[in-house]
Amino acid sequence: MGFLGDRFNIGLIKSNLRMYFHAKTKGATHKVALDIVIETRYPLSQDNQMLVRHMLMDVSENLSEKDELEKLIHIMFNVEGGTPPSIKVLSKFDEIYESFRETI
Repeated sequence: MGFLGDRFNIGLIKSNLRMYFHAKTKGATHKVALDIVIETRYPLSQDNQMLVRHMLMDVSENLSEKDELEKLIHIMFNVEGGTPPSIKVLSKFDEIYESFRETI
């Protein structure tokens, strides 16, 4: 994926993390915040919401909250585009996560 695609995908990660941490600052638990991310990403598609939740349940056992959130984002990329984000995009996850985490 080219420069613009990577920038767009980094923007999607930021948007999802922003929603997650916004929910957490309002008192949501980790699981509720994950659900809010899913619901806001797919407000018109119950099918996608259910698919993503099911896929996340299959892989999230024993993951830390951060790792589960990252896994959710991977799943959403796969559901929407059929492929995970690029290595370049993934390398930004920790930096973006920490920048949002510091705000709560």
